[in-house]
Amino acid sequence: MEKMKTPRITIVTPGTFTVPSNVSSSVERVVDALSSNMKDDIKIVIFSKRSKGFAGYARKNNITHIRPHSKVYKASVRRWINRLRPDLIQVENRPANVIRIKNRYPHLPVWLSLHSVTFLESTKGLGRQIFRGLLMADKIVVNSEFLKQEVTRRYPFCCEKLLVNHLGTDEQLFVSQWSPPMQQERERLKISMGYENKQIVVYAGRLIRIKGVHHLLNVWAEVVKQYPQAILLIIGSAYYGSNRVTPYVKSLHRLGNVLPHNVRFISFTPYYRMPEWYRIADVAVVPSIGQEAFGLVNVEAMASGVPIIAGDAGGIHEIIEHGENGYLLKLNSIENELQLRLLELLGDASKRQQFGENGVRIVREKFTWEKVAERQMELYRRFAQIF
Repeated sequence: MEKMKTPRITIVTPGTFTVPSNVSSSVERVVDALSSNMKDDIKIVIFSKRSKGFAGYARKNNITHIRPHSKVYKASVRRWINRLRPDLIQVENRPANVIRIKNRYPHLPVWLSLHSVTFLESTKGLGRQIFRGLLMADKIVVNSEFLKQEVTRRYPFCCEKLLVNHLGTDEQLFVSQWSPPMQQERERLKISMGYENKQIVVYAGRLIRIKGVHHLLNVWAEVVKQYPQAILLIIGSAYYGSNRVTPYVKSLHRLGNVLPHNVRFISFTPYYRMPEWYRIADVAVVPSIGQEAFGLVNVEAMASGVPIIAGDAGGIHEIIEHGENGYLLKLNSIENELQLRLLELLGDASKRQQFGENGVRIVREKFTWEKVAERQMELYRRFAQIF
């Protein structure tokens, strides 16, 4: 009996960051995690940006990394594809890149993996390119039902080609704080960081207006009146891998400086350090007011056993089950509800543990990278016809 050929899939990232990297965007982290969990079933080639300390070509197991320099990235990708002749090309989060590849290789299936609504916006005259990229993609994989509905609303012709696969997190990296060993580690960390006997509320993410961090700071003074030992840690920056200060970030610092003993700004933090911050957290807040397609921070906090208070924006309600692993906030009354829920959870240790443990269970059921990879492989089998 002839041995079945292993399918070959080429993944084209935007070329903004390197894969793997601790200073990349969520797009590159998803590609790295997902490919690592699919490598036993398919051969994968990943294109990403060349940067210092990374080889231009590297191969391990069934994953090959090709990293062209930024100035020649798109041209290099197209030339390499001619040599590789993959069974399927997956373009990450850039509809316009589908056009170039599909025009060059019309007979190869090209899938688009969309991570957010950002590159659906018709800015800088890109509306026609977005339209053509979506039209030319053979399939479009999105990370939430919300994003599926949003793409369909804007571009109804996409309806039949849209596939949903929720994202996940690494249980080995983000470990529940509720096991006895982690409880000990949590106390050790709090002492070493200077937060002993403090209640820790964490925001982790980009410091941009649609993330709603100003709403959290607006209510923090009232929270501190009842819980003077509470510390708010705001972890992140306006841009991935950079601590460049924007006017919005300056406005956040002005709000935080009113309570210098109760607010800490932690600048951009490498991804591998994030588990430590969640380990000491009592509550995680995700006060998004924009069209959040998924939000990896939610599942990372859940895996760490941290209850979440989040704005009911975009696809967040597909992750947070209200009253089960956290609370969802109505956007038209976000500050009032946020204040009430913070006071409630900071004052109720048993509910924090209940929500935290429920979050860990939900992650294990739905949101591990192993589960995501299984679903992705099933999509390839059903719709790509490459097996």
